[in-house]
Amino acid sequence: MKLCNFTNYLFDFDGTLVNSNKVHEKAFRYTLKKNKISIKNFDYEIIKGMKTSDAFKSLNLKKNICKMAKEKKFFYKNNINKLKLFKGALRLILLLHKNKKKIYIVSGASKKNILFILKKYQIKVDGVISAENVKYSKPHPESYKTCLKKYSLDAAKSIAIEDSRSGLISAKKNKIYVVGVNNLSIKTKVNIYFRKLETFYSQLKKQIK
Repeated sequence: MKLCNFTNYLFDFDGTLVNSNKVHEKAFRYTLKKNKISIKNFDYEIIKGMKTSDAFKSLNLKKNICKMAKEKKFFYKNNINKLKLFKGALRLILLLHKNKKKIYIVSGASKKNILFILKKYQIKVDGVISAENVKYSKPHPESYKTCLKKYSLDAAKSIAIEDSRSGLISAKKNKIYVVGVNNLSIKTKVNIYFRKLETFYSQLKKQIK
């Protein structure tokens, strides 16, 4: 299947378009330490892509979830200006626009944070599915299912670009073709993998020509 043959391009946000994974991990570690909670062998990869409250619950924490979620979000908000798009991201978006492709964001991030970055880089998209639009986080299928339903998209004509295991599972449950980027650990679990987003852009540009 040629990458250029799809109509709808559904992008995860954190770790896919934006280099925010390190800030998110620091925010979780900061919050856990502040609340004197020790998680043996804490691995951000396991909770990557989840809504903040769901991430804490997945760590088997039951108390002060709302409080910790606010603290984590506050730390992230104070560092959001440090975030940048991955190399090739903006060119990829412009290439898709030029060829009249539809672009959507499907993320567990808050809509406010997503719109902040989109505005900062003057990126236009056709729709956004954020944490506020769903009850369940990825890997639950709800995020992608909501996007398909809300914008009347055909799954067979849609492609998901993801960097996390939870995200690719969510997309595959909706029978969406998945491109993996920026995370070698998901290489064998996606339909096609690119080490960098820039490489995906280069391949797509060749096919469109």
